[in-house]
Amino acid sequence: MGNSASKGAQASGKAVSRAGAGKKRQYPAANNPAIAIVNARDRIARRFAEESEDLGRKAFAGRTLLSAREIREVISAKEQRRWGDSAIEKQFHLKSGVLAEILSGGAVKNV
Repeated sequence: MGNSASKGAQASGKAVSRAGAGKKRQYPAANNPAIAIVNARDRIARRFAEESEDLGRKAFAGRTLLSAREIREVISAKEQRRWGDSAIEKQFHLKSGVLAEILSGGAVKNV
């Protein structure tokens, strides 16, 4: 809403001074945690896209990043003992050793 003096100044076309209006705009510091998170997400998204594009190439060693759905499918296949580790990695086009890396930390499990 504002006071009547500022309303009168606005109506007459005069500029109204606001506190801090002359301050220089400051951007977040490079070491800001929120900026670091955004940059990391961008970097991971680019890497995921690159792996998806390289999937059919002969020189492609295999994927290292999986979606949540794929992680669930891989863990389910492992728990049901449908295939061995190397067969699962081949089926899902994973780089050799990725399955062991996913399961070794205990951070991921099928619920």
